[in-house]
Order: sequence, then C-alpha cells, then structure tokens
Amino acid sequence: MERFEVRSSRHNTHKHSTLAEYRREYGPELFGSLFKFACVRNPWDRAVSYFFSPHRGPVEFNRNDFHAFLETIQPVAHYLTLEEEHPPRLAAALGNLDFVLRFEKLQSDFAEVCRRIGIPVQSLPVRNKSARGSYRDYYDADSRRLVELRFGEEIELLGYRF
Repeated sequence: MERFEVRSSRHNTHKHSTLAEYRREYGPELFGSLFKFACVRNPWDRAVSYFFSPHRGPVEFNRNDFHAFLETIQPVAHYLTLEEEHPPRLAAALGNLDFVLRFEKLQSDFAEVCRRIGIPVQSLPVRNKSARGSYRDYYDADSRRLVELRFGEEIELLGYRF
C-alpha cells in the first residue's frame, strides 16, 4: 500500500477499480466467493475531497474550476455495476454488494465487516486527513445544485443531505 494507492502484485486492480473490473480480473468463481463491500460518502463532501486530492497536484479553489470538475466525477453506481448499463442504476448496483460502509461512520461499519468475515476488529488508522474545514464552505447555490442533479440517485437512496 502506498499513501494514495492500493495495488495488487498478483492482479491488475487498484483501489478505484470497478466491481466489473474485479470480476473480470478474478474470474466468476473467485469473485462469487468473495465478500464484497464498498464505502459511500456524502456526494457534496466526496466532490470537495476529490477536487483537492493529492493525485491532482496542488489545487487552488476556484469556483469555475470546481463547477467544471463536478461534471467529471463518476457516480457511485459506475463503480458498483456489473452490467453495461447506461447510465448505471445505483439501486441495482447496491445489490451486487454484501455490505455498504458509510464514510461518516467508517470505524463502526468497518467493525461490522470484520465481524461478518470473521476477523478480529481493529481500529482503522487515520490517513490522508484534510485540514481544509467543512465541505459546505466550498459551495454556492449553483454548485450545490450541480451535485444534486449529478448525484440525485445517491442522495435519495442513501439519504444524504447537504
């Protein structure tokens, strides 16, 4: 594991591989035997975090750049679908998982995953913590609405609010 990447030495996968890519890489038998889980995050928070992600290099906040950036972020369903649906539907995609963790309660949800797969519960280390403050500080009415339009299905199905 590197700071911002998780790579497999045996498989052609990385931390943001789609579920379909994992199935293709591992094969249907191994893939079917695995406990599959994903972590979701408030879309407004996720967008700000991704905007400032170190893989993008140094980034200064700019309203117009942020608005344009919002159009490039993939919805969660993109990562969790197994079929070639356009657009992928989150309700169906969530059915491909055994458990959904929420970033907002990561430690307790991770403990539940540990219990379900029969390994000792451990505390997760805190890595990549930002000092930028609340995601709410980066939004105006227009950018808030852009997220509502782009990620409306996530907001509704997962019960997120600004």
